[in-house]
Amino acid sequence: MLPILGGLYSVALIDRTNMANANIAGMAVDLNLDVGDRYSIALLVFFVPVSFLSKAQSQEHSGE
Repeated sequence: MLPILGGLYSVALIDRTNMANANIAGMAVDLNLDVGDRYSIALLVFFVPVSFLSKAQSQEHSGE
């Protein structure tokens, strides 16, 4: 179970980091993410799994 959670955590973290780089490169303008809260919602899609997976990972290490 831990390798699967670790892999999912890594993918979600990498995608969340790449969103910032893509935004600087002009993705927000190309995809109309600069209107309203669209960019924030797109980031939230990656933040929620990272939050849950980091909680699960910390519980796995502590033995709870």
